[in-house]
Amino acid sequence: MSCIYGSVALGIAYLATGCATSAPQPRRAAPPVSAEEQAAARQAAESTALAWFGLLDAEKYTESWSAASTFFRKYSYSQSLWRVTIDQARHQLGPLRWRKLESAVFAQTIPDYTPEGRWLAGREGDYVIAKFSSSYLRFDGTETVIVMKDSDGAWRAADYYIASADAASCTGSRICR
Repeated sequence: MSCIYGSVALGIAYLATGCATSAPQPRRAAPPVSAEEQAAARQAAESTALAWFGLLDAEKYTESWSAASTFFRKYSYSQSLWRVTIDQARHQLGPLRWRKLESAVFAQTIPDYTPEGRWLAGREGDYVIAKFSSSYLRFDGTETVIVMKDSDGAWRAADYYIASADAASCTGSRICR
């Protein structure tokens, strides 16, 4: 198994580039969210994730950067670095064969122990962690998209992680094989 460091890491660009952009301070605690609101959030986040994947799958990388959350655009990749990074990573995977939603979990903070969302850890807000089983020509694994409610109330992709089933030992990376 090899780890591809910094290949696709929304919010981890400074590992790949040495750039130390400081992340924003955590927001105040969000009010509790009802079960109905959580279900609506999961549905909105699933639609958002699938639309964002559609941009990636169509190789519309500039558009995917523009469609990502404010947090992603401000604190992770510049548009040009994102285009190059995601293009290289996607070509390693090959064309998508299929993708299936496995889970969508609502959260108001991202745990700091998860590999996905480590740059959002502890930052309060409304998030949905959506995990998809995915099969590409040269890769089978799990894609995780963290979708967050942006400052304008829209749901947008904020982090992306893809790993094979045996990627647990691959630390510090966003694409593991």
